[in-house]
Amino acid sequence: MVDRALLERVTKELIDQGKLLEAGWIGLRLRVIPDDASATQLDEMRMAYFAGAQHLFSSIMSMLDPDAEPTENDLGRMDLISAELNNFLEAFKRRPKSTVVRSPPNYLGRIGFIWAWLSIDEGGKGVVAAPMGDLTMPLIAADKRRLDQLKPLAEMLAKRIGKPVRLARFSKRASTRRIRSPTVSTSA
Repeated sequence: MVDRALLERVTKELIDQGKLLEAGWIGLRLRVIPDDASATQLDEMRMAYFAGAQHLFSSIMSMLDPDAEPTENDLGRMDLISAELNNFLEAFKRRPKSTVVRSPPNYLGRIGFIWAWLSIDEGGKGVVAAPMGDLTMPLIAADKRRLDQLKPLAEMLAKRIGKPVRLARFSKRASTRRIRSPTVSTSA
């Protein structure tokens, strides 16, 4: 679990040391990244954050007029950047936490098995999961087509996490709960 008080203290110290961007990254992490995010997810998000910061900074530096003092054009461009970032921030605040993107029809008559990629370490076994958009999804398949799609991802994750990964097949089924859609009725 992330020690938020420690991260907040480090953020303030970084600002005092002239590391505004690093402090911004820590602020982003505190506000939007789950405490249980993997090291890979944190590394990739940090890279994306700093790539955006680098793009903005290099764009600002290349668009400034060559005069020693900022010109009216320079100030106008900075105002445009400020407005763009403020618009992004407002849109981000309005963004829903999760969205159903699509609901393709089911194609399996009955699910006889479920396969899951499991990692193995000194603590035991756990289902391997991968970042997919805003979520972390377990690598689970109910048919060979999906299993074949997940295999390269499982192999890549085994290398990244540095743990053995094993494919397990589960065949015992017990329905424990049914959630009905308010708009769709089924007889299953």
